[in-house]
Amino acid sequence: MDRARECRLSSQAPPSARHAHWRGSGVAALALGNPYLIFGISLALSGPFLGLTNRTGAIFHVYGENSVGKTKALTVGNTVWPSAGTEVTWRTTSAGLEGSLAQANDTFLGLDELPGEPPCRLRR
Repeated sequence: MDRARECRLSSQAPPSARHAHWRGSGVAALALGNPYLIFGISLALSGPFLGLTNRTGAIFHVYGENSVGKTKALTVGNTVWPSAGTEVTWRTTSAGLEGSLAQANDTFLGLDELPGEPPCRLRR
């Protein structure tokens, strides 16, 4: 792994106190048997490994019926990294979204749906 990438990852890694809190919070236990939550946590943890596979990144679009756990999976995934709690939405400028993507590079950035947007508008 190149030195710049290693430094970037270490600056984004959860501090041990936060890691201990995350482990002690029971989030993983709550995910047992819930494929959406397992997927969210797995995606969040997979970011640093992409460089080892010579991949530049991945985007997953999770969609489905209402109330099946898509937003919960996103929320749980966002708890894995220090930037969690910073809600990023699609309703932003392209420069704002680009900044959020750059900050989350090699980690995880979950973007929730656009509530209230008619589907025909989203297809453009």
